[in-house]
Amino acid sequence: MQRFMVSSIYAAFKLYNIYVKELNMGNSGYSNMTTLVADKGLFLLILLTVFGVLVSNAAYAGSDVKQYSAQKISLDYKDVDIRDILTILGAISGKKFIIGHDVKGKVTLKCDNIPWDKALKKITKIARLKAVEKKGVIYISSSSKTKIKTELSSLSIESFYMSLNSIYAISNLDEQQTQDKFTGNIDIDFDDSMGFQLRGGYIVNKRFSVEAILETIMAFNSKLGEGNDDDIRVLALTINGKGFLPLEGKYKPYAMIGVGAMHAYEDISFDEESSKTGDLGFAIRCGLGLDIIITPNLSLGMEVGSVLGSGSVKHIQFTPLAFGVTYHF
Repeated sequence: MQRFMVSSIYAAFKLYNIYVKELNMGNSGYSNMTTLVADKGLFLLILLTVFGVLVSNAAYAGSDVKQYSAQKISLDYKDVDIRDILTILGAISGKKFIIGHDVKGKVTLKCDNIPWDKALKKITKIARLKAVEKKGVIYISSSSKTKIKTELSSLSIESFYMSLNSIYAISNLDEQQTQDKFTGNIDIDFDDSMGFQLRGGYIVNKRFSVEAILETIMAFNSKLGEGNDDDIRVLALTINGKGFLPLEGKYKPYAMIGVGAMHAYEDISFDEESSKTGDLGFAIRCGLGLDIIITPNLSLGMEVGSVLGSGSVKHIQFTPLAFGVTYHF
C-alpha cells in the first residue's frame, strides 16, 4: 500500500507536468487554459495523495501478526486445550488476546527458544486459525481475515477520537424573556436553527467514554414585524460522560450527560433601533445516540439531545439533532 501511495503521487506529478508542457507549446491564447489545467492537476495530485494515505492507513489498521522479533519462549504441550495455550501466550506477550468462540479443540505443540509471535503463528497454522492485530489487541478466530477485521472494527479499544457533526436545533427558547424587553405587546416566535459540533473524546473501555463538545448555533430568529428581527446565537462547551450498551457488532447505542458553559448573544433590531446583549451561564446536556462502526478508524454517529441553560442563560433551551463522522486515532 505504501508503494501504491508513492506511485499515485508520482503519476499525478507526471500527468501535471505533461499537461502544462503541452499547453505551453501552444499560443498565448492558451495561458488561461494552462492555469486551469495546472490547478486541476494540482487538485488531482492532492486527491490521489489523500486517497493513497487513507488506503494505506486502513490497510495497516488491522494487520496480520507476522513479526518474529518478540521475546523468545520454549513450549512443550501434548493434547492441551488450544484456548489454554493461547491464554498463556497472551500473558507472555503482554498484549490483549481476544479468542473467538469458534476456537476449540486440543493441540500438540513443541517449540524451543523461538519468539512468542512465531509460536502463535505455528499454533494458528496447526489449528487452521487466523490471528489479526490492532492497537495491541490480537483477535484469534477460525473466520476469514476479512471477517476478523470487521470484528476488530467493532471493538471499543481504548483510543482518542474526534468528530464533526452538523445539527438541526429545535427551539425551546423562553420567549417571555425577550417579550419583557418591550413595553408593548410583541409577537415573538423563534424559528429552529442549524449549527455545528466539534467533539473530542477518549474511549475508556467498551462501556464508557469521556467527551468534550464545542457547539455553535447560527441563530434562532424571530420576526418582530416588518423589517424587525431578533437573533439569538449560542455557543456552548460541555464535558460529557457516555455510557454504552455492551453489544457485540458495529452498532453502539449510548446515553450521555454532561455540564459546561454557555454564551448567548442576542441582537434585536426594532424600528431602526438596535439592542445587543451577551449572557454567560451554565449548560446542562443529555442525550441518546448511536455510533455505527464503518472501519477501524471511521464511524458515523447520530444523536438526539437536550441542552438547557442555567443562570443568566436559563432562557436558552433547545433540542439538537446531530449527525456526523468520527475519526479514531
